[in-house]
Amino acid sequence: MGRKLTRTQKATGPDVKAIGLDSETLGRSIGQCLSVKGFCVIDPEVDDEYLDNVLGDISAVDEQGRFASVPAQVVEGLLGKEGSYRVADIGVSTEDAYVSLYTESFVRDGAALRYFDAEFTRYANLLSPHLERAKIEVSARSSALLHEASKPKGDGPALTEEVCSKWLKLFFSHRLMSIWCLGPESGDLQLQPWADTAEPMKVTMRPGRLVILRADALYHRFSSLGCAYCLTCFYCNLNGQDPVSPSGFALKQWAAERMERYKQSSLQEKRYMEMPRDWEEKINREKINTQ
Repeated sequence: MGRKLTRTQKATGPDVKAIGLDSETLGRSIGQCLSVKGFCVIDPEVDDEYLDNVLGDISAVDEQGRFASVPAQVVEGLLGKEGSYRVADIGVSTEDAYVSLYTESFVRDGAALRYFDAEFTRYANLLSPHLERAKIEVSARSSALLHEASKPKGDGPALTEEVCSKWLKLFFSHRLMSIWCLGPESGDLQLQPWADTAEPMKVTMRPGRLVILRADALYHRFSSLGCAYCLTCFYCNLNGQDPVSPSGFALKQWAAERMERYKQSSLQEKRYMEMPRDWEEKINREKINTQ
């Protein structure tokens, strides 16, 4: 994993200032940080107009009723209970969404949100040639999620089989997480290796700052004393067959328990149990292999 985080370590500033750097230098610099310490704090070149206008775009998302809470088992794989108080899908159709409550088949987001979403793709492309050194295999990016930070008022909705199946696919494949802080206020991002007892590293996230981190190696929790939103996406290895994070392992265990309960149920009971198609197919394959 590289340099060990200790109690006294603090983030004093960005690792990379993107202004004036060509794509090759920027990608190489980020890749080096990921290889050495597992994350990179970036001050990108962002037009103030986008930061000003993105708050209006976020208000539109809220007015459309697209924000939703997610189960406690899921938020720890996102930005934690405070960082992912509510989340909303950005730029995807309803059938491909994780949490969208919007009834239209496709939502056209505002220009500023689309800009930050497009930047995720640009950073993925410039970083891709430099990931071999960090031994990170990435083949795709996920859709974007908009996060509202706030103190949680409960544990969120109950986890269901369908919700578990959707998130488990993501947590099987994610390798890197990219996080924009969109403001209007700053917050703190706490990072800590899973198996490390050291105090977490605290990164100040001011509006416009970008962090790319090893989602397959670090806890990542965002919080803010004021009003703050983050936009995230994951860079994924679609060939991943097993979870690579504590949240992924917890969801896998929950899914295994539900599938075992389904297998032990009578035909009458199964009629009233909602089981994702891919879980049913897995159960049927296992049944055939044991016959």
